[in-house]
Order: sequence, then structure tokens, then C-alpha cells
Amino acid sequence: MKLVAPVTFGSFSHEGKSFSPDKEGFVDVPDHLVELAKSHGLTLPAHLAPAITPEVEEDLRSQLNAALADNKALLDTASIQEKHIGELEAQLALVQQAAHAAQDDSNVLKGSVAAQELRIAELEQQLAASQQADDDDTSVVVEDVNAMTVRELRAYLTGKGVAIPAGANKDALRVLAQPAQQA
Repeated sequence: MKLVAPVTFGSFSHEGKSFSPDKEGFVDVPDHLVELAKSHGLTLPAHLAPAITPEVEEDLRSQLNAALADNKALLDTASIQEKHIGELEAQLALVQQAAHAAQDDSNVLKGSVAAQELRIAELEQQLAASQQADDDDTSVVVEDVNAMTVRELRAYLTGKGVAIPAGANKDALRVLAQPAQQA
């Protein structure tokens, strides 16, 4: 049987025999291989194709409309899913932003807590040093302060927890030491 080959058709083989189109675009195929040849894209010549009756045309039209309806339903479903995916992505972005903000707030709070704990530890050390100095140096009097060197004044004031200004001279240190030793 002669079948029509598509323009891009080269050939096909079966049981070692090759089937190629002739110059007019026809391929001569044994009857038992017609279905196999059709699976390769070969078709019946127009004069051998079954006639399309109104019933066949209506059936084909019905099948086409059903396929179009199915495709439209699939497209509508895909569109709804795309919209839903877009909404979910937007929600995810908001959740990620909130998580980052919460992490930033947490880091700030951790830093603040750590700073407060450090400050408390410093104040506790100053208090302990001050209490120790009060216990140890209760006998320091004005004459003792006047007799101290700059180094001794600095050590004494530091032990009392008194802040020493930068560049303070001996007289300034003595003035600071007077109230500290009277406390």
C-alpha cells in the first residue's frame, strides 16, 4: 500500500528492510506494516482516506469541544494554583521578614542584657572594693592624704571607686581624696 510521507520524513526499517519515500513522496509499505508506518507519521493518500460524513464531523467537533473544555478547566486550575502560589510566596516573604526582625530584636536584647550584666558586675566590683577600702583604710586622715604621692593617691582613689579625671595633678587628687576618706 502506498502511504504519503511527511516532508521531514527520512525512512524507517523493519526486520532489516528499509522503507523510504520515492520522488513523489510516497512510501510503498506491505499491508501488515501499515499501522507501524502510520506510527512513523505516514498517512493514507487523500483519495483513500475515509470520507468525513456529517455524523463523523459532528462527533469530531464534539470531541474537540470536550478536549477544549478540559484544557480550559486545566488552565483555570493552573491559574488558580499560580495565584495561590503567589499569595503563599508573599506570606513566606512576610514571615521571613518578621523572623529577621525578631532575630535582630533578639540580638539587640542579648547585647543589652550582656551590657547590663557587665555593668552590674562592674558596680558590684566597685562596691566590694569600696567596702574593702572602708574596712582597710578607716584610719586614713587628712595628714595621710597630704603625705601621699601621686601614685598612692591614684591607688587610694581607685580603691575607693572614685573616678579620676585625665591629667589630674597631685592637688586635684588630694581634693578628690578628702571627701573620699571622710565618707
